[in-house]
Amino acid sequence: MYTGYPTSPFVKVSHPLVHLSISNFNLSLKCIPSEDGYQYEWQKRIGKLPSRAQGVNRSCLTIVNVKPEDAGEYRCIIGNITGRIISSLSTVIIQVLLPIILRHPVNASVLVHTTV
Repeated sequence: MYTGYPTSPFVKVSHPLVHLSISNFNLSLKCIPSEDGYQYEWQKRIGKLPSRAQGVNRSCLTIVNVKPEDAGEYRCIIGNITGRIISSLSTVIIQVLLPIILRHPVNASVLVHTTV
């Protein structure tokens, strides 16, 4: 007869360690366990998760319309009734793109008292 106690969940967390995103786009972080049936919690190492974050209790965290202040280190915690495991940190870098001028202004000569 087996009288042992259940062990902590075995979870193989699989995700890139560094994410590069462009400001005003969406960013998704995924935490992939070895099997189904876990509860999830996403955390930001310093500060709170952005209010635009969706899926904070799911395997995929999406930050809508990322901003420079969303940069930082994120991790997920996966657990069940037998215990929990914390993923390694994922670094998120947000790049702000400079505007692009599609058409430059051109010089114009106009006579005084004329409508332009």
